Amino acid sequence: MKKYLLKLSSAMLLALALVLAGCSHDDDLEGPELVDLFGEFEILQPLTVSRTTVDFSAGETVEFRALLSIRTPWEMRIEGLTSGALKVFESNEKDISGDIANWNGSITFAPSFQMGEQAVATIRFTNYPDSLVSDTITITGARPVPTGGVLISDFEDPNQAFNVFSEAQFEESINGIASTLPAAFGSNYHYMKGTDNNGSVFVCGLGVSAQSATGEVHYPFTTSNENRVYFNAFIYGEGAQFTNMVIDFQEDDNLDGTYVPAEEGTYNYTIKVDWVGWKLVSFPLSETQLSTNGGLGNIDANGRKEVDRIINIQFILLSEGGQNAEPVGYGIDYAVFTEGQPFQP
Repeated sequence: MKKYLLKLSSAMLLALALVLAGCSHDDDLEGPELVDLFGEFEILQPLTVSRTTVDFSAGETVEFRALLSIRTPWEMRIEGLTSGALKVFESNEKDISGDIANWNGSITFAPSFQMGEQAVATIRFTNYPDSLVSDTITITGARPVPTGGVLISDFEDPNQAFNVFSEAQFEESINGIASTLPAAFGSNYHYMKGTDNNGSVFVCGLGVSAQSATGEVHYPFTTSNENRVYFNAFIYGEGAQFTNMVIDFQEDDNLDGTYVPAEEGTYNYTIKVDWVGWKLVSFPLSETQLSTNGGLGNIDANGRKEVDRIINIQFILLSEGGQNAEPVGYGIDYAVFTEGQPFQP
C-alpha cells in the first residue's frame, strides 16, 4: 500500500510539472494584477498640468497627470473660480493621464467656463482621505458651444409648440417655460415641480414632437444605429431625494405619421435627479428599454427599436416616494440629439 501511494504521488507531481511547463510567462494575465488592487495606497507622483494657460477656442487642451500605487476609484473636479463652471472626470486608473484626464474646456455642470477666468482641478479618492490639487489654469479663450446635432428644444422660441400634461391629483406649482434661475444656455428653460400627495405613478410631463422640433414627421438622423445616436440635455436638480425623470422615445412603427400607445413602441430611460444645479446628461439610445406600462408603449408592433422612427419625446416627472408630501421637480434646457459622440459644450 505504501508503495502504491508513493507511485500515485509521483504521477501527480509529474502531471503538475507538465502543466506548469506548458504555461508561458509571456501570457497576458486577464484583469489587473493583485498588487494593483490590494497593495498599499500611495501617491507616487503629484497632480500636474501640461499647461497653465489654455485657449480652448483654438482647440488647445489641458492634460492632467498623476500616478498612484494602486487602482482605486477617484473623481477629478475642475472648477471655474469666477463662473463656478464644473467639469468632472471619474475613473479608477492608477495612471492618471491621457484620454481619461484630458480636458478640452467642456463642462459637466453649467454654466460654461469663461474667457479670462482661472480654473483649479482637485482629485479626491473614494476609499482614502487624501486629495490632490493642481496649479491654477488661466483660460485665455473659452470653448465655443458646438453646432450641429438635432435640436429638440432650447426653450427660447416662444412659437414652439409643446404638449404639457399633468395628473389631476398632483399639486403642481409649475409646468412650463421659466427664467427665474440662470439658464444653462440662453435665458429660458422648462421647469416641472409639485407635490404628489396620492402616491400616483406619473405626476406631470412635457411632450416635444419631431414636427414641433424640426418640422419633420420623425426626428431626422443620418444613421439608424442606436449605439451612435445620443440624447443630451442639461437637467437642473434641487437635490430633492424623491425626484425621478423618465424620458420616453415614442416610435411611429408603421410610418403612418401618428403614435398609437397600445400598438407602437415606447423606449424609455430613467434618471434619479439627486444633484444640485445644471448637469449635462448624455446617453446612447441603445441604453433605453421598452416601456413596461401596459397599453402605453409596451407593445412594439415591429418588435425592435427603430431610432429613425421616433415621432415624439416625453419628459415625465415622477415622485419616487409617493404620498410623502415632499416636493419634487427638475428643469430641462438645451435638449439635443448628437451622432457618434455625446454633446460636449
